[in-house]
Amino acid sequence: MSTRQHLRPIPLLLCLACPVAEEPEPTPEPPSLDELGPLTATLHHVLPEREVDPGADELTCVSWTLDNEAPLYVRSIRQDNGGGFHHGNWFVVSDEVYPGPDGYWDCGERDFEEISAAMAGTILFAQSTQARTEQQRFAEGAVVKIPPRSRVVADVHLLNTSPRPLTTRLWLELELVHPGLVDAVLSPVLLSYLDLHIPGDTRSRHTGRCQTAPEPEDGEGPRLPPWPPMALHYVLPHFHGFGDHFDLRVIGGEHDGVSVYGVEGFDAEALGHALDPPLSIEDAEGLAFTCGYDNWLPQELQWGLGEGEMCLALVLADADSVVIGGVREGTELVDVQDGVRMLEGPCEWVRIPKGLAHTMPASYELELPLYVPPKAEPSEAPSPPSCVDVDPTADLVAPATLASIREHLFEPSCVFSSCHGQSRAGSLDLLAVDLHTELIEHAMQREVSRPLVAPGDPEGSYLLEVLSRCEPEGGGPMPANGIALSDAEVVAIVREWIEIGAPENG
Repeated sequence: MSTRQHLRPIPLLLCLACPVAEEPEPTPEPPSLDELGPLTATLHHVLPEREVDPGADELTCVSWTLDNEAPLYVRSIRQDNGGGFHHGNWFVVSDEVYPGPDGYWDCGERDFEEISAAMAGTILFAQSTQARTEQQRFAEGAVVKIPPRSRVVADVHLLNTSPRPLTTRLWLELELVHPGLVDAVLSPVLLSYLDLHIPGDTRSRHTGRCQTAPEPEDGEGPRLPPWPPMALHYVLPHFHGFGDHFDLRVIGGEHDGVSVYGVEGFDAEALGHALDPPLSIEDAEGLAFTCGYDNWLPQELQWGLGEGEMCLALVLADADSVVIGGVREGTELVDVQDGVRMLEGPCEWVRIPKGLAHTMPASYELELPLYVPPKAEPSEAPSPPSCVDVDPTADLVAPATLASIREHLFEPSCVFSSCHGQSRAGSLDLLAVDLHTELIEHAMQREVSRPLVAPGDPEGSYLLEVLSRCEPEGGGPMPANGIALSDAEVVAIVREWIEIGAPENG
């Protein structure tokens, strides 16, 4: 055989056995939301029972480690408590921050501080002053994000102004939504007026203007950063019982001078306000917040817990950064209007880059079913108690006197929250010097068939009905914004006092 013959080409027919390149498989379409199962779920948590001593005024921390392996997107937060929770601010941080057992713990021992907690994660929720039931719910598509392996931590102010120990607890309920329903992950704008000096026997309003500062004329000196464009979704003011006014306004841009949210007076109702639709202030120069007070005491009030005052504005917004600022010093009197002192102070603020708690869902999350961590089982978290009418046969906890009623009921449950203190809800002033006359001669504001107090006739007295029945004539029960009525032993004092003729003394 010649070399030429040995190297001749392989006949074409023999290549029929050669491998043929396959066409690539088409990329499958990602599943639609309808194919991913439930798109919402509820996460429950209950704090352990806590006994608050008579006259106690304390700040304590609590935590709840979620053990979540994936991000959670929270559209709504609901809080219920059994009383004694004056206010609380709730944050999300990594489960490596503030290590230690969950439940109640000393804030100082773990170096907890609100601003550092907000910077380490994000703000989840804030409770209105003394609100027993409150829901923070955003417009469709807006959420607060909880990153993987997170811990919920809060500092809560516990306060018991009654002469009896108070056993209470708190319930949290988080509504989770699928990442595919998320259009905006909200970040906080937290503004505080720390330089509070409220003279006695004075009404005053304190305004902080947090905005982009003009360039210094000499070209030197610090300059605040430009105010970030944002859409406002939720506003919560915070002040105590002397507060009677709040206003948040836009500075500059298309909505210059527009009041975003305002409050007049103060009661135990939740003050949080969701903007639906959200307000876009893309071209604004900043926000101005104002807190007003009616200090009827002779002494000056300053920033503080309990009998002190506060002024905060929490805004949850769709923005490119976190904003934290406030007035620390330099308050000046700028005007007096109708006897109200108008004060302003310089607002210092910073823009902080957003962290993991403010990022939008990743693309892979959109293709997965809704993640619910193991601690979401409702069976592990009992629900808040439902309202039950007061037992009319309960024994008295104190003598049936007007002084006892004032001490055990009116001051801790009706006056301290300012419903029937300075605010005189329903024109009823339980701080009145002549309390007996105020009760006996009170002109009812509700459309009811009985007087407030009918001496000798408990069942004919509307005061007893509104305290002892979940569905009284003419409106809701008292105390307002509660998940339960006052203790039967306390209501029994009122029943017996009316039964013996509602005496002024003894």
